[in-house]
Amino acid sequence: MQPTAQFRLLGDKHWLDDTTAQIYLCAEQFRKLTVVCPEVSLLTEVDERLWQNASANFVSFAMASEQGANDVAVVLTTSLDNVQRRPAVINLGAEIRPDQLTMQHICEIVHNDDEAVANAREQYKMYRQHGFQLQHQELTSTAS
Repeated sequence: MQPTAQFRLLGDKHWLDDTTAQIYLCAEQFRKLTVVCPEVSLLTEVDERLWQNASANFVSFAMASEQGANDVAVVLTTSLDNVQRRPAVINLGAEIRPDQLTMQHICEIVHNDDEAVANAREQYKMYRQHGFQLQHQELTSTAS
């Protein structure tokens, strides 16, 4: 099965809602996934949102540094070097190296700013070179 890379271009207003929705979808489809984000503050926001939605859409999750993190469905981390490999990754701006491309699916959540888009283009090229099937979706709506 050919691995897939999905790019989701978001306006700032909807990134947390879309990220949370993608976590639930990937957890259902792949059972185990990693959410990687180099910015601890953003990762903490994702952690808090998952707790807020726990009654409606429960998925087991933990920060990589927490005891038992390998046993949950979703691991939140600042680097893929810190966790066991899982079938799916949701990337919130971390650099992913070619030696880390062991997943079946990666979802790149890309903020709609010049630097993030430029970085995503480099990731896109790398995934294409490594045989990933590529998908792109722009979600920059300003609707509430």
